[in-house]
Order: sequence, then C-alpha cells, then structure tokens
Amino acid sequence: KMTISGRKDAKYGNFVFQYNAQSQTLHVRSITGQALILPYVYVPYGQDQVQESIATQLSCQNKKKYGKPIGWSIEDHGTYYLIKCMIEEPEHPHINYSKADGVIGVDLNYNHIAFSHVNGQGQLLSSSCLYFSLEG
Repeated sequence: KMTISGRKDAKYGNFVFQYNAQSQTLHVRSITGQALILPYVYVPYGQDQVQESIATQLSCQNKKKYGKPIGWSIEDHGTYYLIKCMIEEPEHPHINYSKADGVIGVDLNYNHIAFSHVNGQGQLLSSSCLYFSLEG
C-alpha cells in the first residue's frame, strides 16, 4: 500500500499523481522521475467530486492561499489494484450538532461494539454490546 498526501500548492493537488479526467488516466511519477500511466482509472462513487476538485485546483490562481490538497492511495491486492482519491469535501450545511435531546455513543473494540444512549443532562438511559469474534 502506498499513500501520498496532497499539496495545496501543487498544480493537480499533488506532485506525484496527476489525474486526467478526459482520458481517465492517472500519471504517477516515481522517485527516479520515471512516469507510469495507469489507464481506465474511474471512481465509481464520487467521480464527479474528483473531477470538480481537480478542475478547481487547476483553475486556482493563488494555490498557496486557496488551493486544496488531493491525496492518492494505491493498494496491491495481488490480482488487482485499488486506487483511491482523497479530496476535501465541503461541510454539509444541515448537520445538527445539538446535544439538547441527548446523544448516542459508539465504542468499537477488537471483540465487541458497545452502544450507549444518554439524555440531554448526560444521564445514561440505556447501553448494550454486540459481541463477535475476529477469528474465521
């Protein structure tokens, strides 16, 4: 697995990876300067966001101030590779941060997931665990 974080001052949001949305090719530059072209790179869930982020970065005049980093990850799974693009998404305008009615807590562990529900005053209303085994 290789993950390269993005740089907001880079033309494509990254100095190692350059994605061409028109041809759907990902250009990767090795540490020796050699170019590797990966054809048919398409993001099935979020292609529009990736294309928009790259287009915005390419058209940004002051990248040091307004640029957005675009990170990439390549994972070798033997018979295939997974290529992931990491972009900054705008915050959803309708997120509710109010704790007036209470909150639900979730704790993830190696052998169980614990849940709890507290009211607006922080008093425990209920809790439970979902146990499982990672073996097999």
